Amino acid sequence: MRTQSKAPLRLYYTSIQCLYWMMFCSIYGFATLFLIDYGIDPAKIGGMLALINIVSAILQPMISQVIIRKFHRSLVQVLKVMTCLMMLVLSLGVIIPAWSISSYIIGGILLVSMQSFVNALAFAYMNHGHSLNFGFSRAGGSLGYAATSFVLGQLLARYSAAVLPLITFAEGVIFFIILWLMPAIEEEPQPIAAGGSQHSEHLLKKYPFLLFLFIGFTCLFSFHTMINSFLAQIFGHIGGGSKEVGIALMIAGLCELPGMILFERLVKRKNSQFWLFFSSIAFGVRGLLMLWAGSIVFMELTHVMQGLSFALFIPASAYLFNQVLADEDRVFGQTLIIIATTIGGVLGNILGGFLVQASGVWIMLLCGTIFALTGAVLTYFGLLKLPGSAQL
Repeated sequence: MRTQSKAPLRLYYTSIQCLYWMMFCSIYGFATLFLIDYGIDPAKIGGMLALINIVSAILQPMISQVIIRKFHRSLVQVLKVMTCLMMLVLSLGVIIPAWSISSYIIGGILLVSMQSFVNALAFAYMNHGHSLNFGFSRAGGSLGYAATSFVLGQLLARYSAAVLPLITFAEGVIFFIILWLMPAIEEEPQPIAAGGSQHSEHLLKKYPFLLFLFIGFTCLFSFHTMINSFLAQIFGHIGGGSKEVGIALMIAGLCELPGMILFERLVKRKNSQFWLFFSSIAFGVRGLLMLWAGSIVFMELTHVMQGLSFALFIPASAYLFNQVLADEDRVFGQTLIIIATTIGGVLGNILGGFLVQASGVWIMLLCGTIFALTGAVLTYFGLLKLPGSAQL
């Protein structure tokens, strides 16, 4: 297929990733601080964040199977509608204070549900001959997340967390404008399955390795969610506050940049399977380091491991699924990755919130580390089950 090199497309898609992760930081990254501001205790915060993940895990395959495949709506059209709905819901919470928490949760559901489609959009263009570097563009998302987390950390040290929906609304407006500027592509209609659950069962039979990877990814992101959703409590345990949380998120975001920017070169040296396994091991190592961290500086430095874990996991998993799944399964495959990480988010939020309140931060970190190490083992076995030409 002829490669179409269009610099504006690369700029637009990188901007989409940047703005998406700015919104994600504003809503999900600082959700704990927002809910604490409204007097919600850790266990309830965990339940609310779990609710966001549960509903988005249900919503994503429904959109993928029904709206995109049955009604043939493009990914860009779907993202435009979801962005408008998110901004509408968040604005209602600002106008009617009694709805603040509810609108924040619904806005979070819509935002988290957009993630698989933002990722799938890159591969839709690439599979139609456009030149895009997913890792480089996703690094733009990490840069946006890092900058936003630092700025918000400073702002929330002075102002109420009630500013977060307003900031997200402004980011959403720019996100929508860039979506509007994206060039159209002709997306070929794909055969649809009878239903989301039946299609999932069909995929698991067609690709036996998916079950191991699915459970492995869920375990990895249970840990990842615990340390992110309860970062305020982790730093509070060692004497830190919102500024330290913002700095830690900034460090993590900045450390994602090299791995994501250089991933296209890395995958030429070693395949995506290798980097996926490498990143899964890094999640476990990060957990062990956080268990040993007894000072604010040490805890801040553990966030450097984001560059070896999350930063490599995201492009490696996306590239692998685009490589080994058939054309008609690719969008749902990208959705499956997000569903696994979303279910991990559910477990991480519920269990993390319970453990922080009942047993303390260290026990929560210990449990999370066990999840991370288990996820690495399951990912390894999943990769061993790949077809011969694509094995580790």
